[in-house]
Amino acid sequence: MKQRRFKFHQKEKDNNQEYINIELDTKCSCLQSKLNSHL
Repeated sequence: MKQRRFKFHQKEKDNNQEYINIELDTKCSCLQSKLNSHL
């Protein structure tokens, strides 16, 4: 039972990491386009 719970949490963490990466990517592209428009 405990093992199963741990696996579930691990999966949650992975999903969060992926979400964070996507967030960062989005922010970066936003910044990039802002910079480009200023140039």
